[in-house]
Amino acid sequence: MSDGVRRRGFLAAGTVAALGLLVADAPGHTGPGRRSGAYVGWPQTPTTLDAFARARGRRLDVVGEYLDGRDWDHLRNPGYLYDAYAGSAYARDLVLSLPLVPPGESLAEAADGAHERYWSELGAGLAAHGMGEVVVRPGWEANSPVNYPWSAVPDPAAYRAAFARCVRALRREAPALRSDFCVTVAVDGHAVALADVYPGDDVVDVVGVDVYDMRPEPSTPQERWDWYLSAPGGLDEVVAFARSRGKPLGVDEWAVASPSWGGGGDDPQFVERFVGWMDAVGVVHEIYNEVRYEQSDGRLFTGGANPRAAAAYSALVGRS
Repeated sequence: MSDGVRRRGFLAAGTVAALGLLVADAPGHTGPGRRSGAYVGWPQTPTTLDAFARARGRRLDVVGEYLDGRDWDHLRNPGYLYDAYAGSAYARDLVLSLPLVPPGESLAEAADGAHERYWSELGAGLAAHGMGEVVVRPGWEANSPVNYPWSAVPDPAAYRAAFARCVRALRREAPALRSDFCVTVAVDGHAVALADVYPGDDVVDVVGVDVYDMRPEPSTPQERWDWYLSAPGGLDEVVAFARSRGKPLGVDEWAVASPSWGGGGDDPQFVERFVGWMDAVGVVHEIYNEVRYEQSDGRLFTGGANPRAAAAYSALVGRS
């Protein structure tokens, strides 16, 4: 399965033992001490993750991963996930993205509890395979109106209820799981108010954010960065919201982006600014998305598309 199908193209086809300590330390948790990791693309394995770690010069503390959301069979019993990670050094370090519904399924039915049994089965499976303490990210990028069938924009109440039911069902089988409520910045970040889609303090442990170096119209690196910070739904707003709920902030996905995707291409300034921002605000984890999509190549160490950004990343993140 390609990354386009697995992640951004979900409409077409269809992750920490130490987190409790990090949550307690969140206000002062900045700089190199944060958990740093990556998602390196489907099919991701400990071997491919180790290769990224070697390339950047630093081990991975946390790993992004995605469940195959084509249907409930793949969601409730992800044998491919257990085969890849059970017993590995990464088994407890996942930030695991969970599609709230497969394509064509009703978010309203999920909100009414029609699928809770599937989430309970997944929770039991994670616990049985040594993954009962990972971070789960149900229905990621809740505020995106375009990317996924679980978008909260058409029906915020249904999204809130479906997220809460998912987390509670998982926790019945794996009480140590932590949950990440994820929103996206840039082209999608203004579609709905964060407070309207927030599922509740009892079912959210981390407020997560996805950030790519892209915006709808051409711009300079400084103009793009100012927009990411101050636009409606931008980074300033996400930070303020997380702090208002007393939740730590996580960066679930970030990467440079190609001009064909509205991005700055090989832009070391974005890497420098973004790492500086993480240092300043304090995040519990950050996950670089080392992936080539159909529209964009954000890879740092594979393919050679972004050598200047790769050098900045290695200096600021990989060897810190």
